[in-house]
Amino acid sequence: MKTQTIYTISGLTCNNCVAKVKAALTPLADEVEVSLKPPFVKLTGQKENSEALNRVLKNIGNYQISAEIKNQPLAADSTALTIANYKPLILVFA
Repeated sequence: MKTQTIYTISGLTCNNCVAKVKAALTPLADEVEVSLKPPFVKLTGQKENSEALNRVLKNIGNYQISAEIKNQPLAADSTALTIANYKPLILVFA
């Protein structure tokens, strides 16, 4: 089962930084999302621990991930779970 982990990241100052970090972390996870504001990195299917991630980030610049915000397993079929939460809505206008 894949997990989704969100970390805070320091050192991001522009969209170029975001692109560099995303490119560096892409081989280390199945999916990578990097945000400038607020500064976070979301990894799905992370393949390395946080120390390895920080080593990679140090090689490309002054970036560092820190506090793990959230680590949660993803459902095998998250689409089915999302659709199951919707309730039918009927609107009648006269």
